Amino acid sequence: MQPDLLHYEDTMGLPGAMAHEVQHREIFHVNRIAKRGDSICRTHVQTQLIKGLRIDTYESEVKMEIIINADDFGASKGITDSILECFTASLNSTSIIATGSAFDYAISEFKKISKPNKRIAVHINLLEGRPLCPPQEISHLVDKEGNFCHSFISLLIAYYSGDNEKKRKLSKEIKNEISAQIRKVQINIDGNNGINIDSHQHFHMLPFIFKIIVELEKEFNIKYIRIPRENFIFDFNVICKSPVNLVKILLLNHLSKKCIKLLSNTQIQYPDYFIGVLATGLMNINFIEKSISSIKNKNNMKLEILLHPGQASIEEAYIWKSYPHLLDFYISSNRTLEKNCLLENNPLFAKLEKV
Repeated sequence: MQPDLLHYEDTMGLPGAMAHEVQHREIFHVNRIAKRGDSICRTHVQTQLIKGLRIDTYESEVKMEIIINADDFGASKGITDSILECFTASLNSTSIIATGSAFDYAISEFKKISKPNKRIAVHINLLEGRPLCPPQEISHLVDKEGNFCHSFISLLIAYYSGDNEKKRKLSKEIKNEISAQIRKVQINIDGNNGINIDSHQHFHMLPFIFKIIVELEKEFNIKYIRIPRENFIFDFNVICKSPVNLVKILLLNHLSKKCIKLLSNTQIQYPDYFIGVLATGLMNINFIEKSISSIKNKNNMKLEILLHPGQASIEEAYIWKSYPHLLDFYISSNRTLEKNCLLENNPLFAKLEKV
């Protein structure tokens, strides 16, 4: 099924009477002249006024592919069950952690999902838990207990502060672990159509890791990789609650430019636009609407929207006993809010889910 053709226009300047009608989401039909390139065609347009945004659904030509993705599938049974519930609504994609405690359960349940266009990606994990490779074979990535020991920044520092020999060893260890994780997912799903890649806390955007993934393109038939390049949206509530995300978006947008260059000689696809870094843990309909409105060229584009709707239960806290700083994120009530965002019968997601 091809995605709905979506066009978003700001209607904040509407007269008061019309603005009032926005709240009632009055649907009306108009005839509109749509110009694309050198050609002009008359298109019948259905317009919905929703919370200050006009959403025009064109019935011709331009296509917009939307991936609505939930990260952390398989991290725990509680997180997995929450994500599975979202597949009954707007969610059409998820990223699975090959090292997760509920990996086998997640794979089994994913295969039961009846949604025809369901999608799954490998959520590469170099951050937490135990690796798939024997710890002694990836000693630069784990602590004395055999658990992953690096954050995004510490791994960046470890690589660039090392001499050439250390860089070589670290790269080899990362490549072996990433390969093991991709292979585990590939043999448990139908990987004939290609593998999608993203990662836990965007580790794959570190240039030396991204280069490794590109090198693995042909071996694993990698067809898509997440590029978290996001427009800056001023949202006072989001910025106040998580100002650190401002730093993340600046860093990841900078790294995105470098990583896109590495894809120039490959067949790997990536999203034209991404939503989900600036409001990590705080995603809501209003923010998503604002973000989509900021996209200037929506013709034949691919958009990935990232949410974290999977919430761990208190009983699962033991999984992160070595990572107390991560536990709060997994049990956060904000995850329930993001889950409800997907489950609500919102007209925006009703349009976006048809990918």
